[in-house]
Amino acid sequence: MKKLGIFLFRKDLRINDNKALQKACEIADELLCIYCHEKESSDLNPYKPSKMSKIREYFTLQSACEIDRKLTNLSQKLLIFNASLERSLEQISKTLQISYLIVSKDPGWHENQEINRLKYKFENLKIITIDNNTLFPKEKLPFDQHSFPKSFSKFRRKVETLPIDKPSGTPTQIPPMPIIDISKLRLLTNLHKDSINHKDLLFLPGEAAGRKHIDEYFKTKHASTYKETRNALDGRANSTKFSIWLSIGCTSARYIYSKLKDFELRNGSNKSTYWIFFELLWREYFQWYALHFGTKLFKFSGATDKDPLTSYYPERLKKWETGSTPFPLVNALMHELTHTGYMSNRGRQIVASCFVNELQLDWRYGASFMEKHLIDYDVASNWGNWQSIAGVAPDGKVKHFDLKKQTALFDPEKKFIRKWKGESGALNIDSVDIADWPI
Repeated sequence: MKKLGIFLFRKDLRINDNKALQKACEIADELLCIYCHEKESSDLNPYKPSKMSKIREYFTLQSACEIDRKLTNLSQKLLIFNASLERSLEQISKTLQISYLIVSKDPGWHENQEINRLKYKFENLKIITIDNNTLFPKEKLPFDQHSFPKSFSKFRRKVETLPIDKPSGTPTQIPPMPIIDISKLRLLTNLHKDSINHKDLLFLPGEAAGRKHIDEYFKTKHASTYKETRNALDGRANSTKFSIWLSIGCTSARYIYSKLKDFELRNGSNKSTYWIFFELLWREYFQWYALHFGTKLFKFSGATDKDPLTSYYPERLKKWETGSTPFPLVNALMHELTHTGYMSNRGRQIVASCFVNELQLDWRYGASFMEKHLIDYDVASNWGNWQSIAGVAPDGKVKHFDLKKQTALFDPEKKFIRKWKGESGALNIDSVDIADWPI
């Protein structure tokens, strides 16, 4: 009897260096490749992803469509479901007997619970999870989940000298797709129909665009000056922008690391090239951080079990989301985010600090808004960084960025503020005082 495998593309939207896909090719006689795009809003439900903005959704789905095109060249196809994973498997199992589900491991609590529920729903289904999106597989880490380092510095010192696997290649052959009537499946249609203005796209979606960007970046000398330019608010070459494709797995951290080492062989290493590796380690830290803390990643008290002194003020939240605060730099950054789906790392720190400190808002609403809009959204990095700003990371320290100083340092001539119309905000944080008198 033929063994039917389901390969679930999730945050590994690539064919190259996809260890989970390679495993699926090894064990299955027939393979059904699927992607599940469930269009639901969480309304700050900590266990389900927020509804995506149009730009983020477009970027993600077009990256999935590229996988379909690549699979077509290998006599395969990607089925993109408009349903949850559980419902998608229910539809498939009505006509096919599934032997395996192969999927990349994910740090997200919701994603892991989704997989765990399948073990009870489909008792005869063997689920295989593969470390595919981190620099290090779990078994090579010099600590277990109970002794997880409580700071990035401690984590870095433990792992930065560990060997990193070279990226694996691209499969030349994939098991054939089983015969299935796709008309009975709840699939997304009109995926190639443009839903946004292409002029709003700063970056092209998909594995090919990601690899091209990475390869071209390392053909220049930008990596040798990265440490000096990385905090700039604007400028395509000032930071690597690798997160755009890394976040949904259009490329892998291993591939980026291999290209970095090739660059150092050709041009020499310095503080800037090390800092690119340093940033990859920050990402790595948050992947394992999210897995370690589980639901605490989304709790008001975070990893500290101590609630911060912030709350929910609807008017302030709306002003921050729409870029209508009394702070021009924050406004400009928020306008950039909602228009393009992107914001620099320094910008993210600035707007998060304003959210927590000046506006005194519950940090989870800010993290959820970023989840909706960032095309390079990553559950671990986003929620982990917000915890760090809000003072609910293990060190318990609130990070406060002086807005006037940040403007003087990174936008002294206010070019960025003018570009994104940051000076059109309100005069005050609130429209009334504590006694409901107009301010």
